[in-house]
Amino acid sequence: MCSRVFILGTIGKVKSTVMQWLGKVSGFIVGTLIIFWLWRELGALSTIIICIAVPAITRTVMAKRSGLK
Repeated sequence: MCSRVFILGTIGKVKSTVMQWLGKVSGFIVGTLIIFWLWRELGALSTIIICIAVPAITRTVMAKRSGLK
């Protein structure tokens, strides 16, 4: 009984780790494609500005959201 629970728990942990990893990899690929597209469409300077501004805006919004809770 104990070993069965242990095995199921281990499978669950591995599954969640794999899902997190796949999410990060797919997010990285999508982000890279978006950056390349922006670079081609808007040029280098605009892309660099967007890549600096978007994470800063996202952090600010998340901080305000967590402060409201």
